[in-house]
Amino acid sequence: METTTTVWIVVAVIAVLILVAILGVMMSRKKQEQNRTRAGELREQAAAQTTGVQQREAGARETEAQARQAQAEADQKAAQAERLEAHASDKRSTAATYREDRDDNLRRADEVDPDTSNRDRGAKGHPNGADGSDTHTDPGSHRG
Repeated sequence: METTTTVWIVVAVIAVLILVAILGVMMSRKKQEQNRTRAGELREQAAAQTTGVQQREAGARETEAQARQAQAEADQKAAQAERLEAHASDKRSTAATYREDRDDNLRRADEVDPDTSNRDRGAKGHPNGADGSDTHTDPGSHRG
């Protein structure tokens, strides 16, 4: 081979390598520019979503506040129910005491009443039975 041919081959190979390097750099720059453009688009989308995120967070805080208020109201109602139940229990106890006092008075009245005979007394010793209902019947009335 001649030297000139060899020189041209070397020059051609170097030129091809330079072209490949230039194309590589250009493609890399184009890819970087595409990435910059895509990053800008993503940032714009994120900025647009910020308002939606803020609205949703505000809605969540409002719902949490409503839940706390509802829980507080439920706790208040539960406390009120407990107080009312205790009050009702006191009233039942007082009523039972009054009923027992009344029954005792009726028994004592029957014991001292000369017009009440032993057979007329109910199970607890008075004309009304143990439950306070009328246990003796009028001989003139018949049910049946």
